[in-house]
Amino acid sequence: MPDLPSGRSAPLAFIARQTMRCLACGVNPRAGSQAISAVPPLLGLRGHAVLRGQSEARNGTGRGTGLTLVWYEVVMWVAMSAVEREDFLAGVHIGVLSAAVGTAGRTLGVPVWYSYQPGGLLTVLTGRRSRKAAMIRAAGRFGLCVQDDSTPYRYVSVEGPLVSEEELDPAERLAMARRYLGTAGGDRYVADNPDPERKNVAFRMRPEHWLSQDQGKGRASR
Repeated sequence: MPDLPSGRSAPLAFIARQTMRCLACGVNPRAGSQAISAVPPLLGLRGHAVLRGQSEARNGTGRGTGLTLVWYEVVMWVAMSAVEREDFLAGVHIGVLSAAVGTAGRTLGVPVWYSYQPGGLLTVLTGRRSRKAAMIRAAGRFGLCVQDDSTPYRYVSVEGPLVSEEELDPAERLAMARRYLGTAGGDRYVADNPDPERKNVAFRMRPEHWLSQDQGKGRASR
């Protein structure tokens, strides 16, 4: 299916009996193929045609025509620059960690706290006997995805090899708690969850593969 240009609003189009959701992604592709035939020659750049609103087309008698009137516009999802994606990853987000489980093609995905500084290693803290610790050791690598869950949507996903598994320094554990809970909250969390037997460890990963998108860039270009 052809892609549509960023930053352009297409005219109204009629499609029969179906709701067009996204022309570029192929969601509900039958409706998308019907709708795209009604679009003037604005093709050439990559983007996502996202449904903004719809109403039933009516004739002069007020009766439904059997067609759905759809207004759609194209929103470009632009990849972040290397600096932007590293700065975004370094921000405070809940990460979703993913790791392979065995050899059956299954994966484990869990929300985690993490820390990262641009150009450095990504660190995740977890119990040394936890399931995710076992999966990371077995796979020898893992991935992490972080996002903004409000508009304009943005995300960064990284994946790479496990560089080291280290005994957790109590000071690093306190710093991680303060990163997410603030000074008072972090201090209280560590005090309420002591680890005298050092049951937690730090896994460090070198980001090797990056994916990122920033919807805000597409909006700014319009």
